[in-house]
Amino acid sequence: MGLDFDGLVYVIEDLSKRCSTLEWAQIAKNAYLSYNADVMIVETNQGGDLIKNNLDNLQFSYNLEEVRAGSGQTKMQRAKDINYLYDDNLVKHNIGLELLHNQMITFTGKTGQKSPDRLDALVYALKYIAPMINDCGNIISGGTGITKKEY
Repeated sequence: MGLDFDGLVYVIEDLSKRCSTLEWAQIAKNAYLSYNADVMIVETNQGGDLIKNNLDNLQFSYNLEEVRAGSGQTKMQRAKDINYLYDDNLVKHNIGLELLHNQMITFTGKTGQKSPDRLDALVYALKYIAPMINDCGNIISGGTGITKKEY
């Protein structure tokens, strides 16, 4: 995910995958380095130390932002918190994100429904970026935010 100079957020790629934690760490490292990212956002509810340890074992420099789901909000409530970014046309998706799109349009939050891993990742990343954009779609802060590139 990237934020451009016009305040538009670009969802570039969905790297969600069922794999070993070591393989996940390598995928995360490769993406972090290839996109010259400023931060990696990880949910630490389950396996938070394992995630950090696996990344550290790959011996590279990275900035980690840890998030926790247990804030009293449901997945649906968290997703609704960033809906205004889509309503204001501030988020653009690259092609090839069909699995993510499917979760976005089919997740209802009903009991027993499969957890939307791709949607969760999108929501956490957008919640991180959202404070950097004002209501006109302009960047209002940078610093440790996502790299601002033109795509």
